[in-house]
Amino acid sequence: MNSLKKVDFSGADLFVPMLECLHGQVIANCPFKKYWNLSIQERLKLLKNMDDIERDYLKRFHQDCVLNKYH
Repeated sequence: MNSLKKVDFSGADLFVPMLECLHGQVIANCPFKKYWNLSIQERLKLLKNMDDIERDYLKRFHQDCVLNKYH
C-alpha cells in the first residue's frame, strides 16, 4: 500500500522558483526573491493561501523570464 497522501495543490508549479533561480542571473525585480530565505513550511503555507491574482502574476512573470532567458 502506498503511504503517500495525494494533495490538491494548485500552486505546486511555483514551488521551484520559490526555492531559487535555476536560470543563472537573477533579475532585479524578481518577485520570487522575497521567498528564498523562508523555510519550506513557510513557502508551502504562503502558496496554499495565495489568491488567484497573485498566483497568476507569479506564473506569468516566471514564464516571461524563462522565455526571455532562452530566446
